[in-house]
Amino acid sequence: MNRGWIALAVVLWSAQAASPEQLPSTGDLLDRYARGDFAAFALPRTAVDLGRFRQALEHDAGPWLRKGDARRARQRQLTAATIALEAAHASLDIDWAEGRKLIEWGAGLLRRASPDEGERRWHLAAAAVMQGARDHALLVEQQKLAWPRFPDEPRLLLALVVMVEGSTWPDPKRSEPWNDNDAELEQAAEMYAARRRLRQPPQPDLREQSAEYQRRTVMRQGIEALEDLSNAESVRAEVLLRLGYLHLRLQHVEIAVEQFEEVLEIATDPFLVYLAHFLSGTVHEQQGDRANAIAAYRSALATVPRAQSATFALASLLFLGEAREEAARLIDSAVASPLADDPWRSYPSGDFRFWHERLAGVREALK
Repeated sequence: MNRGWIALAVVLWSAQAASPEQLPSTGDLLDRYARGDFAAFALPRTAVDLGRFRQALEHDAGPWLRKGDARRARQRQLTAATIALEAAHASLDIDWAEGRKLIEWGAGLLRRASPDEGERRWHLAAAAVMQGARDHALLVEQQKLAWPRFPDEPRLLLALVVMVEGSTWPDPKRSEPWNDNDAELEQAAEMYAARRRLRQPPQPDLREQSAEYQRRTVMRQGIEALEDLSNAESVRAEVLLRLGYLHLRLQHVEIAVEQFEEVLEIATDPFLVYLAHFLSGTVHEQQGDRANAIAAYRSALATVPRAQSATFALASLLFLGEAREEAARLIDSAVASPLADDPWRSYPSGDFRFWHERLAGVREALK
């Protein structure tokens, strides 16, 4: 009997929580945010609060948009979409399912008018959040809608390539890597597909080689897309870095080294400079060139001190070379709190590292 009453109470509470009439008004919040009082927005802290906030925003935004000055209508759309985006960012630590809905709602709101600079900034900030969530499906869906509105914004296309690149990770662990000549892999993929069509028993070797062929195909498609983007000056350094790493994973070592060297010639972003040095170090280490590997890792750490990826790599080489005291000091420094930001750890998340900068840009457009 008690269980029945509890179940009934839960149902009634859920229905009440879902009813728009029962939700608090967000009109005052929208007014204050539009005036630049960004601190008025207290980010939701729980999944329940986030869900209720989304419902309230979707319910109250329509009347709030309609009552405003017609000359400020676009700014009000951007205001509502930006609050939704801030909540979506908060959802990364709470409930990304709600964050997805908020981004879709905000993007739909901005598509009601002609594209402008404020919307361009919003899409760049939204791309950062989606990359932080590693949500490939949502990013593809949204970029298909955003790209035609902003075809001259290369970072929107770069965001897609970053997600495509990430879909090919991790590299399979094999004691005997296959040769770069894909003829055998392509034949295995065709044989595997034929067996599946005939519903014949799967062969593990064919399945593994078929998967490897598909993975390499996607990686080469990523290279082609990056090569198309390499003429865009604003993203050239990062494009070359990612091109180099894809080539390195495909064992095109000489091409990879050339790309990393060019990054170091043109890059000013410490994130990219660090990674170019770090990845160059890995190439030298794989080739048995211990001296240049150590030099590259030291250069990376001169750019971003205490970053663990280069620190551990350098310490390992020093330890093997009998410089054990320095290796121990490096490890102690790298694990000391607070930990340093490590560009290599952020590499798969693309533009997520720009979130605060992107949000500031959208807020500036609200003025």
